[in-house]
Amino acid sequence: MGLHTYGLMGVDWEERVRFDRLREQRLARVSKLLSESEMGALLVFDFNNIRYVTSTHIGEWARDKMTRFALLTRGGEPHLWDFGSAAKHHRLN
Repeated sequence: MGLHTYGLMGVDWEERVRFDRLREQRLARVSKLLSESEMGALLVFDFNNIRYVTSTHIGEWARDKMTRFALLTRGGEPHLWDFGSAAKHHRLN
């Protein structure tokens, strides 16, 4: 097509956001900075940081709940701790 357009939706006539590359570059950037630092691991609680490191997002409703955290160890893959099923939690208590 002769007209270049911008947008968030996926289309077949041009490449827009390459989400796989975005996820890989984010994790690579954090891993590189961690390996260059004196820290052995990075523990994150902020939703934006969790999303950056793990590429996961559960919605805005839980932003202020402090229910999730992620750990990235030097040379390792990110580990995400998330809350389980609310139905199962209420059944056990």
